[in-house]
Amino acid sequence: MKPCFVTCSLESFKYIRDELVYNNPVNLSLCTSIRRGKFSWYPDSEGRPSIVFDGCSTEWSYGSIEVRDAEFDRITSNQQQGD
Repeated sequence: MKPCFVTCSLESFKYIRDELVYNNPVNLSLCTSIRRGKFSWYPDSEGRPSIVFDGCSTEWSYGSIEVRDAEFDRITSNQQQGD
């Protein structure tokens, strides 16, 4: 299978204690599944909306559910088309 890299629309963000967290590019050909999730570190119980790439050990986090869902739809529609 040919590599198929995707990048997040949000490159990085500041989280608890102003730590910078990066949304790294992902090779979709290595992922076993893609799902919606919630990104959080202790002591944050609220978390942030995220996309989890199983099999790649990668998680992208977003500031809102709407942005996360739009990005998720973009990625999954490209997967179904084979792009």
